[in-house]
Amino acid sequence: MRRRDFLFAAVGSAGLLGASGLLDRASAYASILAEASAHVYTRRNVYCLTATSPEIMAYKKAIGLMRALPATNAVSWLAQANIHGAFGPPARMIANACQHNQTFFLSWHRMYVYFFERIVRKQFGTSSFALPYWGYAPAGRRDLPPMFRTPTAGNALYDGTRSAAINAGTPITASLVDSGAALAQTSFWNFTNTLNGTPHGAVHIACGGNMTQFATAGQDPIFWLHHCNIDRLWEVWLDSGGGRVDPTGDNTWMTTSFDFYDENGATVSLTGAQVVDIACQLRYQYENSLCGRRVVLDPDWWKHLTSLRLPAAAVTAKLDTLGRRPALPDSVLVAQSLAALRLGGKPVETTLPITDEGKARIAALERDPQGGARIDLVLDGVTVDGTPAAAYEIYIDLPAGAAADYRGPHFVGILNLFGASTRDAHQDKREAQIVPLTLAFLQLRAARLWSEDSVRVTFVPRGLTEGADPAKRLGAATPVTIGRVTVVVR
Repeated sequence: MRRRDFLFAAVGSAGLLGASGLLDRASAYASILAEASAHVYTRRNVYCLTATSPEIMAYKKAIGLMRALPATNAVSWLAQANIHGAFGPPARMIANACQHNQTFFLSWHRMYVYFFERIVRKQFGTSSFALPYWGYAPAGRRDLPPMFRTPTAGNALYDGTRSAAINAGTPITASLVDSGAALAQTSFWNFTNTLNGTPHGAVHIACGGNMTQFATAGQDPIFWLHHCNIDRLWEVWLDSGGGRVDPTGDNTWMTTSFDFYDENGATVSLTGAQVVDIACQLRYQYENSLCGRRVVLDPDWWKHLTSLRLPAAAVTAKLDTLGRRPALPDSVLVAQSLAALRLGGKPVETTLPITDEGKARIAALERDPQGGARIDLVLDGVTVDGTPAAAYEIYIDLPAGAAADYRGPHFVGILNLFGASTRDAHQDKREAQIVPLTLAFLQLRAARLWSEDSVRVTFVPRGLTEGADPAKRLGAATPVTIGRVTVVVR
């Protein structure tokens, strides 16, 4: 179901529509017309702006004024950052509420950025303010925007905790900003889990400093533009069609409520049902990453966002079919590592023998409608000592001696080290990382490159920015630990 169709279907049944919550049928239709005629704010690519653009000037002013307020003020810079994560937030304030590696990653951050934008607009910016997005792309620009890296007095956009390379304008490594592996997914959950790692988590650690930890990420001004772009990629994914829809049939996703502060400092809440249509419900839209085009997509959208090859139509059709199936009542173990892995400056490969039951489940996956919906790589106990110094590309069944090229079918994503530091405030609620494997499985099987007896998982270190050598940076150190590597059919 398309998003606009969902809105009218909701009016005809439960009446779930609009930021005001449950409405009766008549008022719901009136709300649609009112929202349609109201002003819709346009979020622009920051690369299309300059240091003197109205959006940038307003944002800088807002940051300065918000930083001058105490953390107990709901619209202060620290109060807003603390909603995401904090080491020692004031009592009775909303704090440490971020949703990562779980169901609500996209919807929670959409709500969070939405209310932050309203605070900037009403309290400290201008009535027309819309937050820009950081439109990085592997074949386009992927440097920190210039206005964010100028360490002049009064530049509230500068954060000195970032890595020196990022603040010097060195481009982020291409694979870390490539959203193709996520956009190729047709299931919302596979899209969410892939996007969470790449580019979301990868860009966080590439920036360094505050951006690497849940507890401090919101204190870096680029955080909000980064998450604005993640939200935009959700829209790009939906608008590309091919069966891509929000999980409007999932009652938990639709009705779970989260608290935030609005522009008046009042506590407010939203649910998933209230954020499925950004134009009608939240009154914003995205300008195309090609400056000046006020639409999300263009005919060449794929090559503007990714260097990956578009999956074959037959593979995409199978992926969509599997994504529409019900998941198994319980996950079935396919393969599992026997020991923890330590990652450093050199590639590490682990071979996981496939169990007999795993072989049967994989064989049945494509032909049995009740045989499961997807294959996942599950990474438990991921930690890093200190600040991440490298990123790790993940490959499945990479042939011996073959070059690790993230543009090929063996690549499945980037290990998500955002918030994995042993000193992060969220270590007490660390969750397993889920890396979807179904697309890689279908592509490799079609090319006769899928191993029937084992799953080889290879972690290849990459510099966080262009020209960085993780082998030189890390030497013999192995700061990253993965407690357990598992492959399951769900």
